[in-house]
Amino acid sequence: MDGATTQIILYGVVAVVQCVTVYRLFRKDNKTDAKEVTKFQTRIEQ
Repeated sequence: MDGATTQIILYGVVAVVQCVTVYRLFRKDNKTDAKEVTKFQTRIEQ
């Protein structure tokens, strides 16, 4: 696997994780989840 393929797979995984987290966020409407999402996104962007 070359770097580009790895990058695409990684972004795919991140997108799925974020979709699941947002879905859970709307289901539970929990402030803890919101903090987790922000923390997760910050870690991804760094």
